[in-house]
Amino acid sequence: MSTMSVRGQHERAMVSVKGRGHHLFVPFFGGPDGKMAVRLVLQLAENPEVTATIVHFRDPRNESVASTQGSVVVEQTVVETKNGQPQRQEDDTAFFASMQRSLATELEGRVVFDSSARGSPLSDALATAQEEVGQDPKNGGDLIVLGRHLPTASSADAYNGCLGPATDKILESGIRASVLVVQARRNGSD
Repeated sequence: MSTMSVRGQHERAMVSVKGRGHHLFVPFFGGPDGKMAVRLVLQLAENPEVTATIVHFRDPRNESVASTQGSVVVEQTVVETKNGQPQRQEDDTAFFASMQRSLATELEGRVVFDSSARGSPLSDALATAQEEVGQDPKNGGDLIVLGRHLPTASSADAYNGCLGPATDKILESGIRASVLVVQARRNGSD
């Protein structure tokens, strides 16, 4: 047996020792980009070697208002804008609950939905990401999937970057995971 053959067999053995599984983490802040990220991860989780944790991060300072239109309850969130005028936007809580309720039976053991409304949503998401990803060095790699734009006016006004404030915080933190930024198709020029 030649040295080349022995090394070749050793390299193949090393590849088979490493796991093929992946853990996906989605910090969901709402908005069209966040919804697209959740839908994408649910599609990826159909692979039996993928697990996912999807957490809805809400700002505890925002006030939730429910109104009835016909037989449908419409939830809205009041967000304070920069000039102090309240701005109403569709609440993503209903979307998140709908995705959780419609989870396929075969995904129930591998996909976890959670919700958090403590402190700053971005800081809370960063702390949760550090707990969720990079924990198993033998798996195929972890992935953080998030929407590019945050739906809150205050975050959008204070940010001028390309990938979004949540992505920048995660990249700056040095978390050991790959990052995928999702942007939903827009009708405008954004």
